[in-house]
Amino acid sequence: MSQDKRLERVYRKNSRILLPVYVLCIIFSHIDRTNLAFAALSMNRDLGFNTAVYGLGSALFFPTFCAFQVPSNFVMLRVGVRVWLAFLLVAWGVVASCFALIHNVTSFFVLRLLLGLFEAGATPAMWYSLSQFYPQERIIKPYSFLSMGILLANVLGAPLAAGFLAMDGIGGLRGWQWLFMLEGVPPVLLGLLVLLLVPNRVSEARWLTAEDKEVLAADMAKAAEASPPPEAIPRRPLRLLGLALANPLVTYMCVVGFLLATAAYTFLFFLPMIVEALLSGHSLGLAAASKAAGKGGRAGLLPVLLTSVPYTVGAISTWLVAHSSERRRELYWHCSLSLLLSGVFFAFFPLMATASVAAGFAALVLTVGGAAAANGPGVTIVADISRGPSQVVGMPIYNSISAVGGFVGPYMAGAIVQQTGNFKLIAVIMGCLLLGCGSMVAALKPLAAWRARKLLRGAAGSDDEEQQQQRGSGDGSGSSTVLPARPAHAAAAAEGGDDMASREPSACVLGGPKA
Repeated sequence: MSQDKRLERVYRKNSRILLPVYVLCIIFSHIDRTNLAFAALSMNRDLGFNTAVYGLGSALFFPTFCAFQVPSNFVMLRVGVRVWLAFLLVAWGVVASCFALIHNVTSFFVLRLLLGLFEAGATPAMWYSLSQFYPQERIIKPYSFLSMGILLANVLGAPLAAGFLAMDGIGGLRGWQWLFMLEGVPPVLLGLLVLLLVPNRVSEARWLTAEDKEVLAADMAKAAEASPPPEAIPRRPLRLLGLALANPLVTYMCVVGFLLATAAYTFLFFLPMIVEALLSGHSLGLAAASKAAGKGGRAGLLPVLLTSVPYTVGAISTWLVAHSSERRRELYWHCSLSLLLSGVFFAFFPLMATASVAAGFAALVLTVGGAAAANGPGVTIVADISRGPSQVVGMPIYNSISAVGGFVGPYMAGAIVQQTGNFKLIAVIMGCLLLGCGSMVAALKPLAAWRARKLLRGAAGSDDEEQQQQRGSGDGSGSSTVLPARPAHAAAAAEGGDDMASREPSACVLGGPKA
């Protein structure tokens, strides 16, 4: 068997074991953080919550989610991915079920904070784990699978929510209580599955033979051939954090992530209410949204079910764009154009909704389709520009700062809707944010290329100096040490080669191997 075929077989094995488990984790992570949007259609009436209280409660997931991602990854490095991820799954599953016990504003707010605390470290841990089993050039699709898990959560979440809400009155519980209680069970079971299947490192992967591990190690080493030896990686948390924050491209993408999350989570938490308002014939008025929140039990299930349509389209667009990005070896335009498309349709949603219900719903579908498609290339851009010893904290930093937008968006949206009485202004504001994100990603491509060329010029100067020193320190016989040539991908980037080649030197930003 040729080396290429062996490699393909190894990566298929990795994908068959890791991706289904991690996608399931992502699905239930997202279901448990967002099922509030479906429960609100009846919970708000039962507990007397207005739109402002609901918006703040939705947003309170994010302060702890943001604050504990980096600390959680430091703990993960100490105890291992397997044990830590299993603990987080069980903990958030228990908290998610406890939402059935909400009886006032305080219990609502406290549980949202706790849910954010325990979900904070899960996705960064999975990112880190995948980076141990795939080199950078092969990781676009695995990351895209995780992004698709979010969309599948919304596709599955809507009919699941409709079914659980239809249990209203059984056992003396309201439908929203059944929803919370039952959707907290799968993460607990997944925690046990993670303990059985997920290894801490490649050497512990039971599905790989000794030969498979050697082939994988060789390919990973080849991908990291320009990186320093492992002992160059700082082990102190503050040093790692400082390296990540010193990278201006990471900071730049954190701003993009913040704006994107502000728009995305606003859309997510208010979509069932927007669909209900659209179907009611009251255009986008708050009266229709309040009416939706006041419907209990089995009433108002149609908007819940219809929310699965945009996310189904989003899952399809995510796969198509990820496939195109990997085949064309290009990230930036795939991400940028997807965000620009999404922003246009969200900003013009009020006009399209006024024209007809079908046009308004189509705008919602295309908004999700565009924004979702940007996820795979977008996360890969962040992984690439943060490559080095600090990637283990670079990506959680991006996720944490992005999560601040998840707090700002729903909270701001709830306050504005409460004041204006409609969703029109929110749609325009969030559409403009998406347009801004798309423009910033497009502008990042030349910035990343410029920085890569600058780093390569510095590296070339260092190579020349080192070569001269080694020649001068010969043994007197005229012999000299010949330095290895720079990898081909570095030369290609310096000459403005294809996009995947021009991305490679970004590893020099932090000068280390993938975390």
